[in-house]
Amino acid sequence: MKRYRKLIEALALTCLMLATSYAIGLASTLTPPYVIAIQDTGANTHPSRVGVDPERGLAYVLDQQGAIWVFAGVEMTATLPGGSPNYVAVDPGRYAYVTQRDGGAVRVLKGKNLQGTVSLGGKLSGAAVVLTPTHNVYVALPAVNQVAVFQVAVFRDAVPVTYVTVGTTPFALAADPTNERIYVANQGSANVSVLQGTTVITTIPVGQSPAAVAVNPVKDYVYVANSGDDTVSIIHDLAVVQTVAVGHVPGDIAVNPVNGRVYVVNNGAPGHSGSLSVLQDAQATPVATALEGNDLRAVDVNPRSSYIYVIGGRGGGGTVAVLSDTLVIETFLPVGHSPADVAVDPVSDLGYASLYKAMGGEMGQVVVLGRSEASVAPIDPVTGGTLACDGVNDRPIQIEVPPNAVTETVTLLCAAWEPNTLPAYHFAGQGFLLKVYKFGIHRPAYQFQTPITVRAAYPTPLPGNADVAKLELRIGASGEGVWGTTGIVSQEVQTALSQMVATILKLPERSQDGYALVTPAGKIYLPLVLKATY
Repeated sequence: MKRYRKLIEALALTCLMLATSYAIGLASTLTPPYVIAIQDTGANTHPSRVGVDPERGLAYVLDQQGAIWVFAGVEMTATLPGGSPNYVAVDPGRYAYVTQRDGGAVRVLKGKNLQGTVSLGGKLSGAAVVLTPTHNVYVALPAVNQVAVFQVAVFRDAVPVTYVTVGTTPFALAADPTNERIYVANQGSANVSVLQGTTVITTIPVGQSPAAVAVNPVKDYVYVANSGDDTVSIIHDLAVVQTVAVGHVPGDIAVNPVNGRVYVVNNGAPGHSGSLSVLQDAQATPVATALEGNDLRAVDVNPRSSYIYVIGGRGGGGTVAVLSDTLVIETFLPVGHSPADVAVDPVSDLGYASLYKAMGGEMGQVVVLGRSEASVAPIDPVTGGTLACDGVNDRPIQIEVPPNAVTETVTLLCAAWEPNTLPAYHFAGQGFLLKVYKFGIHRPAYQFQTPITVRAAYPTPLPGNADVAKLELRIGASGEGVWGTTGIVSQEVQTALSQMVATILKLPERSQDGYALVTPAGKIYLPLVLKATY
């Protein structure tokens, strides 16, 4: 589970402000998360687990080949020696801790610098977690059925370590900052050890082969994914109060403490595809299932925006997806194979997904997802409305919605969208997202009663001195070769005004699709990205 401290009190207010912005039609808002950068990590690298420090604005990505990459925003700003990195745990604003597969000492990072190491006596170290109120670090030692506990206040050469005996093969840990308990999922003994400080206060039987554990510190629920019997055990007051059947081989878990939703990644098995199970508090059955047919690997959720980040796939079918809290797919990016982990920084609104052997070769990659400024306006069913927004490089876009074009009051969103590469086309310097929302929920494939008019300015001359006579407006998505014109009724180039005027009756069926002015090209390009502010 990915945890964020000092945020819970502000979350309810944030959600209220977002809902209010849709209700009253503020001039600007943010788009859903989209791919804003894809960073190559180099040949023969193996990006794996990811951790974020929202107080420092940093992300740590582990390379199984021996490096630790530090990202600030979209840029990789440092490469540190990582030994044999296994897991990463972050104490926001203080230290990050990287455990070791080969029994080496735990690496201690402060910001972008390696401060030193903490020896665990040569024991292989697995999952780790930080209890933020005390700054105690808990590290699973699966080979010896122990958890190591230590604290780094001011780093020194010899950090004292306490070893606590738990169940068989401790595999996953979670910390509850409210009651200061640590929950250790013991895969070999099918139970959870509960630690208070350095004392095991109880052991709770759960399902077979527990593989992940997460907490909701607001409601005092603990969720344990049992990969051996396809269930999730829900613990409350140190007892299992519910066992929920989910998909095949449940693994990673993410909890949104604001709405009580729990997202369980079902990895899938031969003959059984994976999925995302959605639980609510301690209800006996999942409230929804999403992304069926995908062999998922990892999940995270931003409690401020409620967007869900999911990665998965094997072979050539790896994907990075972002879903809204209503499970509408906002972004779905094919990335090749072997996605490893995903984590989102709730403060910067940036998500980081690690990929091994990404599409097109043996190159490791880190996909960065973010949000950009957008313009919004309420559209009245009787009077219609207009929306002006800044397109690429602040070139103006004007949307005109005639009276009676909508049957209910909705919110229209427009944002600049810059596809820096396109399959089979040259980008002509102007692109945009156009979406309709109702009560803050995106409505894909929204159909107007009468066409709306879009006036989009383009640069003169066009990039590459392309022929204006061949300029056209098309719809497409990241990494896809087919860009169509579905929903576009007409389009006309007005050279005197350097603008394209198009009428649109129906918006794209998929939320990841956008509009771009293009000219034909004979070259093949790589996936497009969305330029964002953060």
